[in-house]
Amino acid sequence: MGIFALTAEKYNNVTLYVTGHAPYDFDSLASAYLVGRWLSRVGCHALPVLPDTVAVSDSIPGDVMRLHGVDVTCWTRAAQLDVGDGAVVLVDCHTSCIPGSIAAVIDHHPTSVALPVSEEFCFNRTASSCALAAYRLALADGIEVTDDEEILVVRSVYMDTQSLLSAKFDPADRPWLDEMIKKHSLDEDELRRRGLCFADLSRPPEELAADGLKYYAIAGKRCASTHIQAENIPEDLIDKAVRHLAERRRNEGVDIWVFFIAEPLSGRSRVIELSDSGVVERRYDRFLSRSKDIIPDLERRLLSGLDFR
Repeated sequence: MGIFALTAEKYNNVTLYVTGHAPYDFDSLASAYLVGRWLSRVGCHALPVLPDTVAVSDSIPGDVMRLHGVDVTCWTRAAQLDVGDGAVVLVDCHTSCIPGSIAAVIDHHPTSVALPVSEEFCFNRTASSCALAAYRLALADGIEVTDDEEILVVRSVYMDTQSLLSAKFDPADRPWLDEMIKKHSLDEDELRRRGLCFADLSRPPEELAADGLKYYAIAGKRCASTHIQAENIPEDLIDKAVRHLAERRRNEGVDIWVFFIAEPLSGRSRVIELSDSGVVERRYDRFLSRSKDIIPDLERRLLSGLDFR
C-alpha cells in the first residue's frame, strides 16, 4: 500500500485538512485540491484548506485555478481553522501553517530536516511538480483520475517548473507531458505563457520583496526566503527591496534572509543573503531553483557548521 491507501486505513474516521505552504503558489493549491479529491475516493473525509496565514500579493495562482473551475476562496481558511480531532495532510511543503497532528506529507522539496511523519506516510523526493508526484502516488494506489484532474496536473508542471526551465524539472517527464498534451488537445504555448508568472514590477518594492515568502528552521537558526521573478529588473528596485528586507529581518528576528532574484529568460540568477554579518551577494549565469539549489546549499552550510557567508 502507498500513502493514499495507508492514510485511508489509519484516518478513516478523521477529518483530513489538506494544505500547502503559505504564501501559496499554483502547485500548492492544485496539489491540495487534487490530493483532497483522491483521498476522498479511498474513503477519507478530506477538505482542501487555503493557506492564508501569510498575505499573498499575487493573484495568478487563484486566477489560474479559477480557469479550471476551482474557486479557492470558497475553501476552508487556515487562519480560521481549528483542526481539533482532525489531522493535516501537507502538500508541496513539510512545515505546517496550521497547528495540529500531521497525517502525511507529499512534497517535492527534499530536505535533510527531520520530517513530522514516519517514512511510509511521506513522499519527499524531487519531482517536476508536487501535483505530479501526488498523481503518480494516486495511480500506484489504484485511484481513478479524471481527465480534468490530469489536465490540472499538466498545468502544475508548467506553472511550477517547465515554463521556466527550472532545475527542478525532470527531463524524463517530457514524454509524459507530450502524451498528455496530445491526449487532452492542450495548447502548449498557452501553458508555457501562463507558467512564466512574471512579477508586476510596477508594484511597490516592499511588496515585490515579499513574494514567495517561506520560513525555515535550520540548525537552530530562523531563516526566511523571498524572490522576484521577471526580466530586466531595475537595480534601483532591487536596492530598495534589499533595504526593506534588511529592516524586516531585524524586526522579525530572522537570522538569515535569502532574497532570490531570477531572470529566467536571460538565464541569470542572483542570491542575496542578509544577516547580522551584513549582505552577501552571489551572481550566476544560469537559472537556479530556490528549493533544489539555494535552500539545500544553505542547509548544507549551516548543518555542517560552516560560515553561511
